Amino acid sequence: MAFQVQIQPVGVAYSLGADTSILDGALADGLMLKHSCRTGTCGSCKGQVLSGEVEHGDSPLEVLSEAERAQGLALFCCARARSDLVINAPEVTELRGISIQQMGVRVASIEKVSHDGAGLR
Repeated sequence: MAFQVQIQPVGVAYSLGADTSILDGALADGLMLKHSCRTGTCGSCKGQVLSGEVEHGDSPLEVLSEAERAQGLALFCCARARSDLVINAPEVTELRGISIQQMGVRVASIEKVSHDGAGLR
């Protein structure tokens, strides 16, 4: 079964299978939602579900509490639609028509610049 996901405030929509996460469905349709780890551990993809029902899947309670779930928040990398959805994701950008390219590289050095960042050469 497929559901429609509408992204507000930009008004873009895409189709989503029941077994596909909100994030993976958006990426597959050429839409970039804010994310990082894609496993539910960082919380970068946490967003508001304005209407509709989701299954939270493997969303850890340390990252998405019961109180946040009750307020309509979801981790888009873990959440799956159980109805048509309207979500709030103001930072969405369209990648439609832009192909992802992979390149081989060699890392000459890694410089730790902060507790959670590194510079690569």
